[in-house]
Amino acid sequence: MTGPDVSRLSPRDAAIAVRSFERRFREATFSLDDPNDDHGGLAAFVGSRGESALTIVTRASRTLGLLQAAVDDILDHDNPELTAGVMDAGQRPRWPEARGDLAAEVAVLGREAAQLAERIEHTRAADWSRSARVAGPDGQTVDALDVVREAVRTTSVDLVSATETMTEARAAR
Repeated sequence: MTGPDVSRLSPRDAAIAVRSFERRFREATFSLDDPNDDHGGLAAFVGSRGESALTIVTRASRTLGLLQAAVDDILDHDNPELTAGVMDAGQRPRWPEARGDLAAEVAVLGREAAQLAERIEHTRAADWSRSARVAGPDGQTVDALDVVREAVRTTSVDLVSATETMTEARAAR
């Protein structure tokens, strides 16, 4: 899934989107009647995409952390080299198997999102053009805003996947 077109997303709009992710993942994965109810473990249900909502939320939070670190590298260092996984989801680390509590994973995602949003909100306009080279044969150059946009795009894709997986889980109940 390619996700939303974020090519014109401003830093301000990106910060708003990133701040909304914890709430939106919580709404997608928990009962609206009882925010502490994960539907009796439906978060572990493996949907048609081969993943559970718990796995998707875990990946989303770890990916936000990876992309936050890349934004920090770009803004804090001159011409850093980033791992290929920053801009290519297929090159991202294989995160450990998701185990445990969905509420805890959504909280981790919320902390990662809040940290990224803070960084976005406190970055001067002139710094958005700071760039980095992405490791790999293409030697792609990206700027800080490209990485922020990738964070919004990829987390949005994971949100859709988690929502669809929970919909399947509820239907299979």
